[in-house]
Amino acid sequence: MKLRRGILTRSDSGQSLVETVLILPLLLLLLLNALNFGYFFLVTLNLTASPRAGVEYSIYGPNSLRFRSAARLI
Repeated sequence: MKLRRGILTRSDSGQSLVETVLILPLLLLLLLNALNFGYFFLVTLNLTASPRAGVEYSIYGPNSLRFRSAARLI
């Protein structure tokens, strides 16, 4: 970028816009993949917690106070 007395030359006028347009898809790809990874992690945690809750329910039975209070929250 050539500066001539503090003013950009005519050849550099759209350079930042072009650079932004070129890098924006990459940034969006990184952002959306981070969101996708977070969602995958959430689903994985739920899938591993569900069988554990089922086993605890089968051990303690439906009359346990713990499961009654959890059922009220839902």
